[in-house]
Amino acid sequence: MRFMIYFAVEPSPIATFDANTMKSNGKSVVNWFLRELFTTYGEETKEGEHSLKLKFNQQRNIEIENQEYPVIGITCIATRVHQKKRKWVHWSGDAFFDWHTGQFKIPPKGTVVGSAVETDLSAWPDYDGEIAKIGECVAPGFIRAVLYNTQKWDNSKDNEVPDLGSL
Repeated sequence: MRFMIYFAVEPSPIATFDANTMKSNGKSVVNWFLRELFTTYGEETKEGEHSLKLKFNQQRNIEIENQEYPVIGITCIATRVHQKKRKWVHWSGDAFFDWHTGQFKIPPKGTVVGSAVETDLSAWPDYDGEIAKIGECVAPGFIRAVLYNTQKWDNSKDNEVPDLGSL
């Protein structure tokens, strides 16, 4: 994400700034934009840059790098990225593949153990191929799980979000 500040004075009092230092009433301005992106625009599927512009009805003071500045608007430009990943998991144990039914079978009291898998999907290797649709057989004997790691807003952080939408 990157931000553009529309200052109420000309010329702009600062040329560059650390977006993480922007505050309104002591709360991070970045949190307001993150919440908007994850809630209001969370279902957006188009990749690339998306712009979210916030214009104030009247000039407001926004703290940037411990200094207050008169501001009339802020634009957040966020880049949405979709990544395909693939991870092979090795299984061992008491199961067998039933060629007649095309299924793995685990006998009563049998045990099957999978290899360790990183829970951070971003650590998985990138995958350029097509992902088969649900119901399509990848190959006999393969088990497939499709996971979606979607960023979501943590509602417990709502008290850390400034009320910029009403300005």
